Amino acid sequence: MRKYCSILLATVLSCISVGVAAEDDCEKIIKDSKRLACFDKQGQQGATLFAGGLKTYKPNYFMLFSYNKNRADQLVTGIDTGLDADKTEAKFQFSFKHPIRLDVFSSDVDVWFAYTQKSFWQLYNTENSSPFRESNYEPEVWFEKSFVSAGHDGWHISKVSAGFNHQSNGRGELLSRSWNRIIGSAQLKKVLSDDQKLAVDFRLWRRLSEDADEDDNPDLIDYMGHGDVTAIYQSGPHQVSLQLRNILSGNSRHGISLDYSFPLRWSDNVRGYVQYFDGYGESLIDYNQKNKTISLGVAVAHWL
Repeated sequence: MRKYCSILLATVLSCISVGVAAEDDCEKIIKDSKRLACFDKQGQQGATLFAGGLKTYKPNYFMLFSYNKNRADQLVTGIDTGLDADKTEAKFQFSFKHPIRLDVFSSDVDVWFAYTQKSFWQLYNTENSSPFRESNYEPEVWFEKSFVSAGHDGWHISKVSAGFNHQSNGRGELLSRSWNRIIGSAQLKKVLSDDQKLAVDFRLWRRLSEDADEDDNPDLIDYMGHGDVTAIYQSGPHQVSLQLRNILSGNSRHGISLDYSFPLRWSDNVRGYVQYFDGYGESLIDYNQKNKTISLGVAVAHWL
């Protein structure tokens, strides 16, 4: 695992040493068609909500209430974690990305870095000092090519990408969970009207092998599968997404997440957020335990 993390860090640092292309570079392009295409591509790359030009990547939310009636029984089978978990907890995720290099070698291919963290917080478990039950850390780096031309029946390939992904929970001994993947993805998008969009993200991955004595979870792929599909529908400020994982494996070890974000009267930037998860892999620590979790909170960014 340390070897792959070192490769990830070296890749990021080496690309940064070549130079980070600023968004203002679009203004420097002389040819009108290429300059407009540059701005169009940036419009697809996400909203800038963070300091330093960082863009949102995956949904950014804070769930004040995340309920699972079997939470206490689904921590880690056969391992004493020392925590008597409450059924209701808080859950949050923040996710950002930043271009390492745009238009590498004038090829219209960009290099990106992203970081996503999802944490499960026993906020209401004051008897145990409100501990964090689990946190998952997910850095990744990838090459991406975006497209702006229209396709068949309004659908077009928005972007394709390939890269390296690391995910772990940062814990030791029997509670350690981690895996490394090479991920390829493609996004299809269709504009229905001025304020309505459809998008479908397809991801396939291959887990990188580890030495048997270093593999914390050799059966992880049996529960996480080899890819996922995320469908997103946006209508004005409303957005619905459905993510399906490992549903064709035939072993019923699926993972399904249905998310809905909606406007709030008191804020133009913060949205209400509801999420229902059913299946395996909601977090790494209990990847092999089936969960049914309903969560309610707020978000500052969804998928689109």
